[in-house]
Amino acid sequence: MSHHVNMEHGRILYDYLRMLGEPQHRPLNKKPAATIVLGSNDPTVALRFRDIEPAFISAVIVFTGNTGRNTNGLYDKTEAETFHDIARPYIPSEARVIIEPNATNTSENISFSFEKMAEEGIFPDSVLLVQKPTMNLRAYATARKLCPSVDFKVDSPDMPFEEYAISYGGQEKLLTNVVGNVSRVLLYSKRGHMVAQTVPEHVTQSYYSLIEEGFAADVVE
Repeated sequence: MSHHVNMEHGRILYDYLRMLGEPQHRPLNKKPAATIVLGSNDPTVALRFRDIEPAFISAVIVFTGNTGRNTNGLYDKTEAETFHDIARPYIPSEARVIIEPNATNTSENISFSFEKMAEEGIFPDSVLLVQKPTMNLRAYATARKLCPSVDFKVDSPDMPFEEYAISYGGQEKLLTNVVGNVSRVLLYSKRGHMVAQTVPEHVTQSYYSLIEEGFAADVVE
């Protein structure tokens, strides 16, 4: 298969994982009661506050994450502390910032963040999840499973596939990543770790085409 075709398949998976065009994706039409910024190996996530209109920046912002399989040794501090340091210049001084430094996976990111907020008497009914593009769907579906009564929306660095591939470390690395994330959507839905997701036929076709092309190193079964 040609490089061009592989890239087109990758773009399809990438846009699916971003939830691009879905109502749960930004833009916002109101200020969320809280924002949860999920740690990862992509520190540009924390820069999203540069692009959010001040009127839509939550009064409560949680930064969550210890270290995971992709960030062990990457930062000098925890993911939560690192992302807070990056985002701090763009956060209104009156915002209430909460650091959750213990979560090591998406489920813990969500559950630990809500526990931290509850400890401070905060029970949000609407939450913006800020994550890297390839994790939007997993973050949303996991959060909906854990907190079904909360209105969630997702946001991430606003980059097309080709641009994000450069930021992420190359096209082959990103192709492997999106295939791995789709495999987790399929598996975790079956295991009940997230709300069930519909995977459109064209996404499934692209997923298996890229596996056949050898981009399966991050697939889970």
